[in-house]
Amino acid sequence: MMCSSSPQLAKSRASWPGAVTAFGAFVSFGIYLVGIILVVAGLVYAATILHLPTPWIVVATLLALGIGVVAAVKATRQRDPAK
Repeated sequence: MMCSSSPQLAKSRASWPGAVTAFGAFVSFGIYLVGIILVVAGLVYAATILHLPTPWIVVATLLALGIGVVAAVKATRQRDPAK
């Protein structure tokens, strides 16, 4: 039985076109999302402490999350290879 961390298996996975880079892009995107969620949570907490109206907190949260997701997609997007 072959161990999943064997060098032969790692070599075969690396030979798949885009397999390693696609996984790296998903990890990077996940890290961006975690960071965005932490920043937005901090801003929501600050807005709550400042007694801002709840509708404005919701609007600002949705805008921040939307901008953050677009930025994360742009940063982790993989370019198509030139032909």
